[in-house]
Amino acid sequence: MNRTLAALVMLAYFVLAVATLLWWAPHFFIANVETPLQWSYRYWAASGIPFGLLLSVSAARQSLAGRFLLILLWQVLACALLLWCTIYSFDFTPQSHPFAVCHIWLTGAFVLWNLWGYRRQVQQIERYRGALA
Repeated sequence: MNRTLAALVMLAYFVLAVATLLWWAPHFFIANVETPLQWSYRYWAASGIPFGLLLSVSAARQSLAGRFLLILLWQVLACALLLWCTIYSFDFTPQSHPFAVCHIWLTGAFVLWNLWGYRRQVQQIERYRGALA
């Protein structure tokens, strides 16, 4: 049951990442064609690109785990809530800027943490295979 749940969550992460990157990001940039590309926290948070990256890295880490990792779900939900708050308050800069900053930094921290965890899991698998050989 646990392995099935992990596989379903991994599939959901992957589908959400693909949907975020293929649907949300182009729509965001097309809707804001009149506005020049900005290097602001609000613009990059609302683009959905960091969130899609987090979903992709979370799916990769979940795929190696072999069991359901609840911490990955909490990471994705926390970043999704901050993204929603950023988008919901996007037109009111003083309110959306703190949400966008928190979203970008938290998403970046979770991406780095998950990449580190992924690398650690790959090393454990390689050690295990080396011990079997």
